[in-house]
Amino acid sequence: MITYLEEVSGMLERERVEVRCCCFGVVKSGSLQTTPSSECTPGYEGPRQEVAVKLLKHNADQDELVNFLEEGLMMKDLQHPNVLTLIGICIDDRGVPMIILPYMKFGNLKTFIQDKDRVFTVKDMIMLGHQVASGMCYLSEIHRMVHRDLAARNCMVDETKTVKVGDFGLSRDVYEKDYYVCKDNKAKLPAKWMAPECFIMQHYDTKTDVWAYGVLLWELMTRGQTPYPAIDNWNLVDYLKMGKRLQKPPYTPAKLYDVMHACWRLDPDKRPDFKGIVEMLEDIIKPAAKESESDDYMTLIQSTYDYVNSHWQGAPR
Repeated sequence: MITYLEEVSGMLERERVEVRCCCFGVVKSGSLQTTPSSECTPGYEGPRQEVAVKLLKHNADQDELVNFLEEGLMMKDLQHPNVLTLIGICIDDRGVPMIILPYMKFGNLKTFIQDKDRVFTVKDMIMLGHQVASGMCYLSEIHRMVHRDLAARNCMVDETKTVKVGDFGLSRDVYEKDYYVCKDNKAKLPAKWMAPECFIMQHYDTKTDVWAYGVLLWELMTRGQTPYPAIDNWNLVDYLKMGKRLQKPPYTPAKLYDVMHACWRLDPDKRPDFKGIVEMLEDIIKPAAKESESDDYMTLIQSTYDYVNSHWQGAPR
């Protein structure tokens, strides 16, 4: 496996990477020497940039190693402002690969919107959702990629407050309560972001990502609350088949809730694609540009914890 890795473009010399403190699960902060060591003047290593370094768990088995490498290699051809890209891969001192990623100053989107010191308007949240939809449109339309774990916890926010879709297993280490273990007692699944066909047929495609995106929009409008707080994972499919869905959060424009419900249609063929979602969100944002119609969009979104937990039942539609 290491021999194969050494032939991959994007391999970085180990001495260029400095790993520092842990900042998010198995990801550590660090720095990267921007100039290859072979091109540096002896005694001068050149400038460095802040990076994030994803490490493999110490007790990882062969399958986890393969999945880890596939994660990194899958990223190397991605180029979009709303998708997290790969800087490179290098081998650590134990002979184990490390994935080098751009440093994301504000961490993941879930913790970003949960920060009580930050102020968000309705328009801000719609714009964050638009960025995620744009990144997903790129992944699905250009690369034909299926995400399988789209959620606020798996999107990152950089120093310019630009949202970037990522999926690097971080949430499985940090947000254990958002996952449940399936029958083989190994795979951890994000139950409350999964479409019914994921449970019933173990089927994943772009339309199951669209379902998860609808839940992500709900996360944005509740400032990071957990969906279906009083429903057990095992009962969720029956709940959804009854026609019940997450209830409209406070501050949510009716048109935005319509987008969420379109994502949660039981028939996958009736759900929009990400290109359509991008267009729908742009149509919602347009009135906010008009002074006479902007008040609702400039409303500040406060914490919705008490509301969500007292109105968890959802509503058929």
